[in-house]
Amino acid sequence: FNIAKSIKPDTKDSINTLIRIAEFQVSSDDREGSRKTLAYAEGILKKTSFDGRDALRAELAAALVLLDERVAAQAIVRSMADASRKSKTIASIARAYAQRGDLEASVSLFALAFHEAAPINDKNKKYDTITHLIREQSKVGRLADAFKNAGRFDGRCLRIGVDGLLQSQGHHVEDQT
Repeated sequence: FNIAKSIKPDTKDSINTLIRIAEFQVSSDDREGSRKTLAYAEGILKKTSFDGRDALRAELAAALVLLDERVAAQAIVRSMADASRKSKTIASIARAYAQRGDLEASVSLFALAFHEAAPINDKNKKYDTITHLIREQSKVGRLADAFKNAGRFDGRCLRIGVDGLLQSQGHHVEDQT
């Protein structure tokens, strides 16, 4: 954590590194260290503005769930005004619940994330949102749900679901986006 703090703090990579460090701290039962790391990352995110910031906030919310800081994670979701960003954040939180073993909450939150994505009218934004949701489901083995949800939209999303399944089984998949 101290080494990560010494890196230029306002880049996507440095903030992503901090979030990953916090996740490792949680998995090694260093909850206090994880809280400090996430608070530091959140402080940077509040002061900066760059492309990809909201994706990092979604990852931060998911890390907060792993730390059992649900109220703080919910506050991040509520602060997202855009339906696409909100949907992506909910999906990241759903993935974190699945990682914690709470599949009931995970399934409900994934359903909510898809519900939030439904009214998005911009095709590119909707594709980006659904792609994120499918990837999050695939990361935690919710492959049947990912296939089902991908099929609701278009062939590009279905391809993402197929690629996620193949990758989860150890197959190499070329990026075709």
